[in-house]
Amino acid sequence: MFKRIILFFYFAVFLLIFCDNASASSFLLRPPNITKYNNERLVKLVNHSKRLLVNPFLLFEAGRDRGDLTIDKKTIFVGMGGGDTAGLNDFVADTVEKLTKLGYKVIGIRSGFKGLLKGDKLEDNFVELTPEIAASMKGLPSMVLGSCREKLKEEDIAKIIDILKPSAGAIFIGGNDHLKNVEQIANEAGKQGIDITVVGVPKSIDNDFMTVMHGFWSAVIAGRQTVARVSINPEKEKDLTTAAVFECMGRKSGSLTLELSKGCPYSHVVIVPEKPVMIDDIINASNDGIRNFFVSEGFSLSEADPKLSQLLQAYPVLKTMWEKSRTSPDRDAHGNPKLTGASLFVKGILEHFCGLKVEKTDLTYQLRGAFLQPDNKGIIFDIFLAGKFSEEAASLIETKQSGLAVTYDGEYGDIKGAVKARLPKDVYKSRDLSIMLSDESLADLGVLGVSGYQIKYNAVPELSSEREISLEGAIREAFYGIAASTFAHRYASVVELREPSNVIISSCSKDQADIDKLPYDLKTVIEGTKDSVLLLVPEIPMSLSQIADSIKDICDKSGYINIAISKDFMLDPKDELLESVLNTDPVLRVRFNEGLVDEKTGMVRFESGISNFIAGLYKYLIKQGKIKVEGNKITNLGYAFKGLASGNASDLINRKVLDSGV
Repeated sequence: MFKRIILFFYFAVFLLIFCDNASASSFLLRPPNITKYNNERLVKLVNHSKRLLVNPFLLFEAGRDRGDLTIDKKTIFVGMGGGDTAGLNDFVADTVEKLTKLGYKVIGIRSGFKGLLKGDKLEDNFVELTPEIAASMKGLPSMVLGSCREKLKEEDIAKIIDILKPSAGAIFIGGNDHLKNVEQIANEAGKQGIDITVVGVPKSIDNDFMTVMHGFWSAVIAGRQTVARVSINPEKEKDLTTAAVFECMGRKSGSLTLELSKGCPYSHVVIVPEKPVMIDDIINASNDGIRNFFVSEGFSLSEADPKLSQLLQAYPVLKTMWEKSRTSPDRDAHGNPKLTGASLFVKGILEHFCGLKVEKTDLTYQLRGAFLQPDNKGIIFDIFLAGKFSEEAASLIETKQSGLAVTYDGEYGDIKGAVKARLPKDVYKSRDLSIMLSDESLADLGVLGVSGYQIKYNAVPELSSEREISLEGAIREAFYGIAASTFAHRYASVVELREPSNVIISSCSKDQADIDKLPYDLKTVIEGTKDSVLLLVPEIPMSLSQIADSIKDICDKSGYINIAISKDFMLDPKDELLESVLNTDPVLRVRFNEGLVDEKTGMVRFESGISNFIAGLYKYLIKQGKIKVEGNKITNLGYAFKGLASGNASDLINRKVLDSGV
């Protein structure tokens, strides 16, 4: 009788979990109440009873049990290279579940190809991904396994094949370079008669090659929400002298920039790498009343532009940046020097030639770490794509079809398409807007640089569903999304904010009030990355030496760092370390010389761009060998939170609160 009771109990639990998961899965695709979703994250509905107590961002923490790492012909490796995106954790989780049911064991690789090639012990970069761990990964942004920027050599390919040889194969997630590597590994293994199956999965927020890419649509939806809120309405009299400039990711492709511009409810223009733009094109748009400018980071100016010298003479910082770009061999497809901070040149043009005040906002790294969002149809496309891609990847592994990449033949946001396996070379071809769309279509979408057609400034907006969110909530989500992305790449990151110090502290500090009330995804990211956080506000002045000590301490413990800095933070001109940092970069030197001296303190403050000096400090510490990170990045969130009302941030800045992360 007792045994029957026990069996009945387990059967009941099984039914409960099965039904709960089934209802959650259907809700992920078509939430019955989109408005309700906008107030409460859908991810909260995922079955928490299956989640581990271990935070997925801490899977590789020293001393933690990594599970069964023995390798045999029923073992599959999973790793990623390149930029992180939303939905990748769901893809890995779904893949683990499917392969486990087929009798495979899945081992996650820390930092992708780098994890296979470097490290004292190979096993230090492996973790068994059980179905329980998979459940804990669902809904999280970025990639808990981390990533890398490794460019493989022939000897690297041979070493990777040697490592994979005892296994059944591997699934590698990546952009064009890493899909090429999948092709190389599969081909070389085939030549040697080694029985492994290697599968590629495309992802990127740049949408820069010829297939639907994981994470792009989440970045678009998250970015459009900001765009709709921050864009300038030129019909309002007070906004006639103000322009908004958005810098978007895309070194070679303007696809993301174009899609983000569709979130603008007012007239706007788009500047993309595919279409060269003259300074007069931007001036003419402004004279026509345009106040919203979307700029790809790959935008460049022509050396032959007749107004370029006037612009550079007016702005010493731009002149120094331009001269630095000319000494670099990196040029665009039109032969122009590639600029760093492309939107600053557009800002300068609008200020100098058009007399406008410019509100500049970056739409960059916060979109890499974007949290999953539904579109206007209530579909979370990247979760849908995770399920479809994982199903095809598992099928390719089971049927031993090596050297292929999974692709989707539908459109973004459309769930009626089919997944197909294709040769990587047919997938990683670059997506060029000038080939994908006619000049007439580009002109209709407001793209500058198109000749022969009238540029239309009023493309019909494709707005994303609105979200009710407080100022603190929006900053918290953006900052910790960037923190998750920084974790994935082991970078040194600095985020610049315009909001008051008390709001910055409330939103970004290590110890969040009522953290247990936050959605699972956000809470998990905060708990997994909080030890990497340092806050810098003007109320607590610090020398660069003190900041450097804190940076080193955090990097020694975490391997990466996330700094949130107020735009009003000031620098001491007598700081010896500051002088050393300025000596490393002529652009920083000119920036500092343009700072304003505070009469009371003698400190130097800046209208914007204090984050550049922290990035300069990062580079200095890296060069000195004092911190070991994979790179550094700046995100100036600018006016991204304009119009949002403050929630319950304390008006007081006390020592106890500051000690929690400042």
